Amino acid sequence: MSVLKAASIENPTGSKTRTVSDICDGTARAWVNFDATASYSVGDEVNILSSFNVDSVVYDGTGKFTINFSPNTFTNTNYIFTSNVGSPESTTTFISTIQLLMNTSMSTTKTTDLCKVESIHVNSATNRTNFNYSQNYVVFYGGY
Repeated sequence: MSVLKAASIENPTGSKTRTVSDICDGTARAWVNFDATASYSVGDEVNILSSFNVDSVVYDGTGKFTINFSPNTFTNTNYIFTSNVGSPESTTTFISTIQLLMNTSMSTTKTTDLCKVESIHVNSATNRTNFNYSQNYVVFYGGY
């Protein structure tokens, strides 16, 4: 296997330069897009539409999921994630998001092997409800 060593990378015109550290530290370590709208039972793997360094997403109940990372994706649990979901059909104002699974031990919610998340729907009529969305987007950074 060949190894390319460089301190920085420059675009062809020389107008933009980035250090290799900037590129490595700022690149997503894992990401996943999954559909949770099928009829799943607890423990089933959900349909992954596209992913990088994610081996599986397991259904843990309505709006609750365990994202399992590929081996050696993270060396510590100091990673962060950003997320979004496809919104359900609605005529009311609502907020939809994916967050760390609440009311569980952090040591079992976020490890180097997995991250437990929940997708929620909040509006004035139903307040806070776990929801299975057709489009769930989660991107992970850091953790090395």
